[in-house]
Amino acid sequence: MDWSKVKNVLLALFAALNVFLLFNIVWSKNDARVANDTVYNTYKILRERGVKINVSAIPAFLSENATLHYETGELKREKIYTCENNRIDIKNIKEIRQCLQNAADKLGLPFKDYVLDEYSVRSEYEAYAAYLQRYGGFLIYDNYIHATFTSKGQMVVKYKYSKVIDVKKEDNNGTKTLSAHQILLSNFTSERPCVITGIDLGFKGESDEGESRIIHKKPVWRIRIEGQEPEYYNVFDGKRIK
Repeated sequence: MDWSKVKNVLLALFAALNVFLLFNIVWSKNDARVANDTVYNTYKILRERGVKINVSAIPAFLSENATLHYETGELKREKIYTCENNRIDIKNIKEIRQCLQNAADKLGLPFKDYVLDEYSVRSEYEAYAAYLQRYGGFLIYDNYIHATFTSKGQMVVKYKYSKVIDVKKEDNNGTKTLSAHQILLSNFTSERPCVITGIDLGFKGESDEGESRIIHKKPVWRIRIEGQEPEYYNVFDGKRIK
């Protein structure tokens, strides 16, 4: 038996199987959630491409057809504050949030709606925390507060904010939304091995509303990658938003 031919046939069958699995995942019918076999096959294909998924689970739900409306008149600034009593335990996230709450009150930001997005202790004397606004069950990536703290109680705050009017959920009317699995398989190939550290859903990017005072946004998947800036993908056409 010619083992080299047998090997080539097996490799061709294996490649064909991967293509079949990929096709079924990317173009499968949208339901409320992604099927278990789709989850398994996604991990399998990505692993073979050198893409490591370092999250507890790839989101198995599909995005709703929703639109975020918010007013124009964006705030984007950087300020320096001092925490109460000129001190803070940079390893205590409760103290960090309270210090930021006091600053946000002075800035007129609805900090009660903000959730912790990132936190790290960079040294014995410095820590970093990032918060995002959550509204209607969605993260709003453009409404953020980034803060660097020192053990002496000083805090440098960078923030961006636009007032949210509402989030309207609409019927899909046959319009399909792409799952996180479809986004990953379409954009993370063997040519870009990496470690994915986070996958979530929210709003980002502006539409052209002319003279209107109201800006509309559609949902996006955010993919966080170790050592790189996050990437954002439209849930309807899969295009990357920069």
